[in-house]
Amino acid sequence: MTVKIIRKNERLTAEWTELEVYVDGKKKTSVFGDGSTEVELEGETAELKVKQIMNRAVTRQVKAGDTVEVSNSRAVTRAVPLLPLMLLILFAFSYFGLFNFGMAGVLVIGFIIFLTGVKPLQIKVIGSGQESGS
Repeated sequence: MTVKIIRKNERLTAEWTELEVYVDGKKKTSVFGDGSTEVELEGETAELKVKQIMNRAVTRQVKAGDTVEVSNSRAVTRAVPLLPLMLLILFAFSYFGLFNFGMAGVLVIGFIIFLTGVKPLQIKVIGSGQESGS
């Protein structure tokens, strides 16, 4: 039996980013861009793990026949617009002569710590093998 993995088409998902797919700890395949793939399971259930380059992996238990969607987490999609806002604040402080490297460092380090603390991806089961009659 298989599990179908669909990568949601989002603005933050580029065609060149690779999504590595692991089943029970073994790398099975990769998905690029907004593609999809099917992965063979050895039993009725398995642990599905997906990982994107330079990000933490996320896991979920799946059953044979499931269709899962992998997308960016809500925290990441809301944090990305903060980067231009942060740059705008730095430019404004620079324009008014209030800029210092300590403040810039705190902002940048805080943003990096925030991004490393959140899960970048989420796995959602959108279809089950039992519902479709498989």
